Amino acid sequence: MEQQSKSPATNNFCSKCYKEYCFRNFNPSIDLRDKENDEKGEEKEKSIGEMDEAQVTGLVVDPVNLSKGTPVQLDVKKPANRCAVCNKKVRLMGFQCRCGNVFCSVHRYSDKHGCNFNYREAGQDAIVKANPIVKADKIDKF
Repeated sequence: MEQQSKSPATNNFCSKCYKEYCFRNFNPSIDLRDKENDEKGEEKEKSIGEMDEAQVTGLVVDPVNLSKGTPVQLDVKKPANRCAVCNKKVRLMGFQCRCGNVFCSVHRYSDKHGCNFNYREAGQDAIVKANPIVKADKIDKF
C-alpha cells in the first residue's frame, strides 16, 4: 500500500484527513460526541429520516402569512423544457405563460392550465399607463 505524501502546509495530514480536520475544527455545529467518535475512527451515518427531521427543524416560518390564513407555497423549480401540466418535453416550442410556467401546445392557453394570472387587471393597468388623463387648465375670468 502506498503512503500518501504529507506536507507541513496541511499539518502533516494527508488530503483526506486534512479535510476532515478542517471540517471538525471550523464547523461549530458539530457537538463534542461527534468529534470523539470521529477521532476514534467511528463514523456516524444519518438515515434519510434523520436528515429530513434536521432539515425540517431548520425551516423558518413567516408568522405574518400564517396569521392571515393564506396558504404558504414552496417554490418548486420544474425543468424549463417540460410542460408544467403534463410533463411533456417541449424542447424549442415551449410556450411561456404570464404566470411564469412553460406549457406544451395543448396547455398553452390560460383556460387549459388553470392560470392564476389576472389578465383583466393587467389589461386595465396597461390602458391606464398608455392613456394618461388629458385635462385643460382652468381659464381665469377677468
